[in-house]
Amino acid sequence: MTKLLYLDDFNVTSCTAKVTAVSQHEGKDALELDQSCFYPKGGGQDFDTGVIEDANANVFNVEAAFFVDGVVKHIGSFAGGKFGYDDSVQCNVDETRRDINTMIHSAGHVIDMAIRSIGYEWHPGKGAHYPDMAFVEYSGEYDGENKDNYVSEIQTAVDSLLTSGSTNRIAFMDADEMKNHGAVVPENIPKDKPSRVMMYDDFAVPCGGTHVQNISDTGTIRVTKIKKKGGEIRVSYSVG
Repeated sequence: MTKLLYLDDFNVTSCTAKVTAVSQHEGKDALELDQSCFYPKGGGQDFDTGVIEDANANVFNVEAAFFVDGVVKHIGSFAGGKFGYDDSVQCNVDETRRDINTMIHSAGHVIDMAIRSIGYEWHPGKGAHYPDMAFVEYSGEYDGENKDNYVSEIQTAVDSLLTSGSTNRIAFMDADEMKNHGAVVPENIPKDKPSRVMMYDDFAVPCGGTHVQNISDTGTIRVTKIKKKGGEIRVSYSVG
């Protein structure tokens, strides 16, 4: 199992680690470590990239990261010699890419906070939080004739939230406690042990992704489009 350092730290983008395996993945090298600050793709958020190097100036360029059966597989290529089992290495995440992905991901939660504050009876489903495609989907009643009104109301609520800002913190709690905080608890959350929750002030978000510490750090969020797609209400947005 890879220890995921970003679960306990908003700002971790570098760390030391020990090599636990070097293998191949679809023609690329795959590096496994005992712990990692790299975010692996998942939950609608893209992976981190960056570099991993050892004391001998051997470098592994991380082009992607995936979470497979409890292990982060860092996918990429070596520049110079390869690492060996139990070698000590230094990990460095591309901070610009991390910041962009974090802001877009957190903005999706701000959209959700806005919709809840308005009082729409929409139940959140999946989301995508990528630079070229960002949306959150909901199930619920939707009036297509009221589309412009939805956009305007959600945008006004988003702007108000960003103006107020927030104090975000990381917490761990079981499913019942999450519900007591008003969280929408996914079905795959373990019921018998604490799981990670992001508290956006009092707004509880069961989530394993990376997050801003204050929602004002997302910059400008624009609701770009709302439509009904495949029975789901899709709220698209952009961050600038």
